[in-house]
Amino acid sequence: MISTFQALTIAILAVLPGALYTWAFEREDGPWGVGVADRLLRFVGASSVFAVVSLWPLYQGYRYYIVTGALAAGKPLPPWVWFLPVIYLVIPIAAGSFVGKGSRKQARWVRPITGLANAPRGWDQLFRTPKL
Repeated sequence: MISTFQALTIAILAVLPGALYTWAFEREDGPWGVGVADRLLRFVGASSVFAVVSLWPLYQGYRYYIVTGALAAGKPLPPWVWFLPVIYLVIPIAAGSFVGKGSRKQARWVRPITGLANAPRGWDQLFRTPKL
Protein backbone atom coordinates (compact mmCIF):
# COMPACT_ATOMS: atom_id res chain seq x y z
CA MET A 1 0.00 0.00 0.00
CA ILE A 2 1.21 3.49 -0.84
CA SER A 3 1.71 5.31 2.47
CA THR A 4 3.61 8.51 1.66
CA PHE A 5 3.13 11.44 -0.67
CA GLN A 6 6.47 10.70 -2.35
CA ALA A 7 5.44 7.09 -3.06
CA LEU A 8 2.10 8.26 -4.48
CA THR A 9 3.87 10.81 -6.69
CA ILE A 10 6.30 8.20 -8.01
CA ALA A 11 3.46 5.74 -8.65
CA ILE A 12 1.52 8.36 -10.62
CA LEU A 13 4.59 9.48 -12.57
CA ALA A 14 5.47 5.86 -13.34
CA VAL A 15 2.03 5.08 -14.77
CA LEU A 16 1.26 8.45 -16.40
CA PRO A 17 3.23 7.95 -19.66
CA GLY A 18 1.54 4.60 -20.28
CA ALA A 19 -1.87 6.06 -19.49
CA LEU A 20 -1.31 8.97 -21.87
CA TYR A 21 -0.11 6.58 -24.58
CA THR A 22 -3.11 4.27 -24.12
CA TRP A 23 -5.65 7.11 -24.08
CA ALA A 24 -4.15 8.63 -27.24
CA PHE A 25 -4.10 5.21 -28.91
CA GLU A 26 -7.73 4.52 -28.01
CA ARG A 27 -8.74 7.99 -29.20
CA GLU A 28 -7.48 7.04 -32.67
CA ASP A 29 -8.35 3.34 -32.89
CA GLY A 30 -11.23 2.92 -30.46
CA PRO A 31 -11.31 1.48 -26.94
CA TRP A 32 -9.26 -1.66 -26.46
CA GLY A 33 -9.71 -1.90 -22.73
CA VAL A 34 -12.32 -4.18 -21.28
CA GLY A 35 -12.16 -2.75 -17.79
CA VAL A 36 -10.07 -0.95 -15.22
CA ALA A 37 -7.75 -3.91 -14.57
CA ASP A 38 -7.10 -4.40 -18.29
CA ARG A 39 -6.35 -0.72 -18.84
CA LEU A 40 -4.10 -0.61 -15.78
CA LEU A 41 -2.03 -3.48 -17.17
CA ARG A 42 -1.76 -1.67 -20.50
CA PHE A 43 -0.74 1.55 -18.70
CA VAL A 44 1.99 -0.27 -16.76
CA GLY A 45 3.21 -2.14 -19.84
CA ALA A 46 3.48 1.01 -21.95
CA SER A 47 5.03 2.91 -19.03
CA SER A 48 7.74 0.28 -18.72
CA VAL A 49 8.70 0.84 -22.37
CA PHE A 50 8.89 4.60 -21.81
CA ALA A 51 10.92 4.04 -18.62
CA VAL A 52 13.48 1.94 -20.48
CA VAL A 53 13.76 4.57 -23.24
CA SER A 54 14.19 7.45 -20.77
CA LEU A 55 16.53 5.64 -18.37
CA TRP A 56 19.82 6.88 -19.85
CA PRO A 57 18.89 10.62 -19.87
CA LEU A 58 17.45 10.36 -16.35
CA TYR A 59 20.61 8.70 -15.08
CA GLN A 60 22.79 11.36 -16.68
CA GLY A 61 20.69 14.09 -15.07
CA TYR A 62 20.96 12.30 -11.73
CA ARG A 63 24.75 12.08 -12.06
CA TYR A 64 25.14 15.71 -13.04
CA TYR A 65 22.66 17.42 -10.71
CA ILE A 66 22.27 15.11 -7.69
CA VAL A 67 25.59 13.30 -7.27
CA THR A 68 27.67 16.43 -7.82
CA GLY A 69 25.52 18.37 -5.33
CA ALA A 70 24.65 21.09 -7.87
CA LEU A 71 20.93 20.91 -7.08
CA ALA A 72 21.45 20.83 -3.29
CA ALA A 73 23.80 23.83 -3.55
CA GLY A 74 21.03 25.83 -5.22
CA LYS A 75 22.75 26.27 -8.56
CA PRO A 76 20.28 27.34 -11.26
CA LEU A 77 19.07 24.75 -13.71
CA PRO A 78 19.61 25.39 -17.42
CA PRO A 79 16.53 26.68 -19.27
CA TRP A 80 16.10 23.48 -21.34
CA VAL A 81 15.36 21.49 -18.14
CA TRP A 82 12.03 23.30 -17.82
CA PHE A 83 10.87 21.77 -21.11
CA LEU A 84 11.32 18.21 -19.84
CA PRO A 85 7.81 17.99 -18.29
CA VAL A 86 6.35 19.00 -21.66
CA ILE A 87 8.39 16.31 -23.40
CA TYR A 88 7.31 13.84 -20.68
CA LEU A 89 3.70 14.45 -21.72
CA VAL A 90 4.03 15.03 -25.47
CA ILE A 91 6.05 11.94 -26.45
CA PRO A 92 3.59 9.33 -25.05
CA ILE A 93 0.60 11.18 -26.53
CA ALA A 94 2.29 11.49 -29.93
CA ALA A 95 3.39 7.85 -29.89
CA GLY A 96 -0.10 6.65 -28.92
CA SER A 97 -1.73 8.73 -31.65
CA PHE A 98 0.79 7.54 -34.25
CA VAL A 99 0.38 3.85 -33.37
CA GLY A 100 -3.41 4.25 -33.09
CA LYS A 101 -3.64 5.73 -36.58
CA GLY A 102 -1.44 2.94 -37.94
CA SER A 103 -3.60 0.33 -36.23
CA ARG A 104 -6.81 1.86 -37.58
CA LYS A 105 -5.33 1.71 -41.10
CA GLN A 106 -4.04 -1.82 -40.40
CA ALA A 107 -0.50 -0.85 -41.35
CA ARG A 108 2.06 -3.67 -41.39
CA TRP A 109 4.60 -1.78 -39.24
CA VAL A 110 2.17 -1.64 -36.30
CA ARG A 111 1.68 -5.43 -36.06
CA PRO A 112 4.64 -6.07 -33.73
CA ILE A 113 3.17 -3.49 -31.34
CA THR A 114 -0.54 -4.36 -31.45
CA GLY A 115 -0.58 -7.94 -32.68
CA LEU A 116 -2.27 -9.40 -35.72
CA ALA A 117 -5.88 -9.00 -34.62
CA ASN A 118 -7.54 -5.88 -33.24
CA ALA A 119 -9.07 -6.04 -29.79
CA PRO A 120 -11.25 -7.27 -28.33
CA ARG A 121 -9.80 -10.71 -28.91
CA GLY A 122 -10.96 -14.03 -27.58
CA TRP A 123 -8.67 -13.59 -24.58
CA ASP A 124 -10.43 -10.32 -23.71
CA GLN A 125 -13.83 -11.98 -24.04
CA LEU A 126 -12.79 -14.84 -21.75
CA PHE A 127 -12.27 -12.52 -18.77
CA ARG A 128 -15.16 -10.16 -19.49
CA THR A 129 -17.89 -10.07 -16.85
CA PRO A 130 -21.15 -11.30 -18.37
CA LYS A 131 -24.01 -8.79 -18.47
CA LEU A 132 -27.03 -9.82 -16.50
